[in-house]
Amino acid sequence: MDSYRILPFFLFFVCAVTAQDVDFIEITQGSGYAQEVYYNLATQEATPVEINSWEIAFSGGFSAGIWLNEGTGGIHGELSLYSMHGEHNFSDTLTSDMADTRLYNGKEGYDHGAFATVSDPSNPFDFGWGTYSPVSHVVSGGPTYLLQQRDSSWLKFKIEKLEAGVFIFSYAGLDGSNASTDTVDTRAYPDRQLIHYSITNQQVIESIPTDWDLVFSRYYTKIPTGPVEFVDYLVTGVIQAPGVEVAQVTTMEPDTRPFDPSTDSLSTDVDVIGYDWKSFDLSTFSYSIVDDLVFFVKSKTDELYKLQFIDFEGSSSGISVFTQQSAGLVSDTRENQWLEGIAIQTYPNPFVSRVQLSIEDQGNSADIATWQVLDNTGRLIQSGPFGQSTLQGTFTHTLELGALPSGTYYYQVIGRNGATLTKPLLKK
Repeated sequence: MDSYRILPFFLFFVCAVTAQDVDFIEITQGSGYAQEVYYNLATQEATPVEINSWEIAFSGGFSAGIWLNEGTGGIHGELSLYSMHGEHNFSDTLTSDMADTRLYNGKEGYDHGAFATVSDPSNPFDFGWGTYSPVSHVVSGGPTYLLQQRDSSWLKFKIEKLEAGVFIFSYAGLDGSNASTDTVDTRAYPDRQLIHYSITNQQVIESIPTDWDLVFSRYYTKIPTGPVEFVDYLVTGVIQAPGVEVAQVTTMEPDTRPFDPSTDSLSTDVDVIGYDWKSFDLSTFSYSIVDDLVFFVKSKTDELYKLQFIDFEGSSSGISVFTQQSAGLVSDTRENQWLEGIAIQTYPNPFVSRVQLSIEDQGNSADIATWQVLDNTGRLIQSGPFGQSTLQGTFTHTLELGALPSGTYYYQVIGRNGATLTKPLLKK
């Protein structure tokens, strides 16, 4: 049983809505966490998928991110990605002792997957596995990686390029045997923000749903071992989908605590829910739940949900239990409440190099103070203040963004109280 509703009861809210049902949801990953479970908040549907069914996931749309399946391990075998000592070409005969640093997915977003770990943060065109050309609009592959598979065999692996939404990648045995070049055309999957791919079976895994919000899985994260020391450790927890935002709140009243837009910061970091809502009790050899912790999750359709974990049974069954409660729309609780009367229109959108924004003030001009442009990981690209002379009626703001890679960006108007109004921008 993937999820079920045990008992509805009522709590009174002071947020966008009042008197919302609370549902109890049970997610089962199976013995030894053999499955990862993709969960849709709106429908409460849970879809289990064998955790070793895929190796890499390509970002859809205009992104160049590549995500590694870190969830396998233990009885399922480890999947490990490495950079190499020195410089080597894909055509070279390689050995496993050339492996240098093990690479892990970043937690800032799916553009920061393991393949991006070697990128130069000072170069906005460097994606780690390749470099974007603003002339040709192609990301050309750079380094060759070493990939240790679940059966302990080794592959050399290279992303050749990303052109017009098509990823081309090559892999072979370290001696060049069983070489293969495969492609994933993200345009063929317009409803998928991540396209999961099996190197073993050379196919896209279409059993993973397109409309998931959270995945219950395993992944590596840094665990403190001292004041400044950390170790990368495989944990069991929850990762959010692209476009989903989460706020973590510690409160003395978890049952009745509403979403507070002035203090509860929604984040696109993929592991805000993460693993540490539970801890292992050595005295009882069982897991205990952090009982003063709640999560507010904003879906891709701006619906807000409140989650609180109440049980975790560990690797014997892989069962997690949490309560779920609707908290209305984020626009009800955050943006419209604070910046009512501000409207933004964009043209053209998508754009090539320049985009013009028309900002209409219907009476709240004194509330807006600054603007900024963010990429889809939340990184600041441009920002500036609004002068007093612009805060009259309707005014235009022209952005020159031709030097940026293709992708999704966000234009934000920021109020003097910190509230934001956001408009997505698509760069061709």
